[in-house]
Amino acid sequence: MPFTDPFRPQDQIDQVRKVGRLAQVLLEMRSEYERKPRRALLDQIIARIDELAALRAEMGKALEASEAAAAANTAHE
Repeated sequence: MPFTDPFRPQDQIDQVRKVGRLAQVLLEMRSEYERKPRRALLDQIIARIDELAALRAEMGKALEASEAAAAANTAHE
């Protein structure tokens, strides 16, 4: 069986916290953009959305790996 990183709930907690921080930043940027629309701010909003998408992909991969490891452990029992 190939080596897989162990499932670490703290990593997921940190990722979820990062989602919250990015969401808060996006809310603040939205308010600022509504007051004064600027191209530079819109670019920053898009960059934060890209960060969220990358984080989502990272979390999905970790979850899939965790489920695969759990299934492998169950199959060996």
